[in-house]
Amino acid sequence: MSELLVSELLRFCKDTYGVDLRHAGGARNLWHVEWCLLKVLVQVGRAVMTQWFKEVTTTGKQDRPRTIERDGVRYRFVGYRAKTLHGLFGAVTYQRAYYASGSGQGLAPLDERLGIKRQHTPGCQYFLSMFVAHQAHAEGCGSFTRCSVRAGGSCCR
Repeated sequence: MSELLVSELLRFCKDTYGVDLRHAGGARNLWHVEWCLLKVLVQVGRAVMTQWFKEVTTTGKQDRPRTIERDGVRYRFVGYRAKTLHGLFGAVTYQRAYYASGSGQGLAPLDERLGIKRQHTPGCQYFLSMFVAHQAHAEGCGSFTRCSVRAGGSCCR
């Protein structure tokens, strides 16, 4: 781990949330420090994921085929469409190539490659399913959302 990165994250956390590590203050202060650090890390994670999606979606745009065939159905490129995806660090919107068939079916090859079925990243889906596995679906989703939103993310919707 980069010492410079850690120092900068600590400085950012102290400046942004007024965390003062010189005064121990007991468990309440430690809770505040941990919670503020989690918020900062979620912000950093969202920024990194946003940048990652920009890089993934711009690479290979020139190599995009005009048509694709899947299971005997021919799809033609109709443009780039935005998709908002909920992940462990919050929502990220990205542009991806979109194809349509003559019967109106749609296809987004990037979503297929990344394992995106609907609106959650595979990582978000994994943690969401762990919450739901131990509680009723609505209750589990609510618990997960409360944890995620408090930390600055928005994985479940």
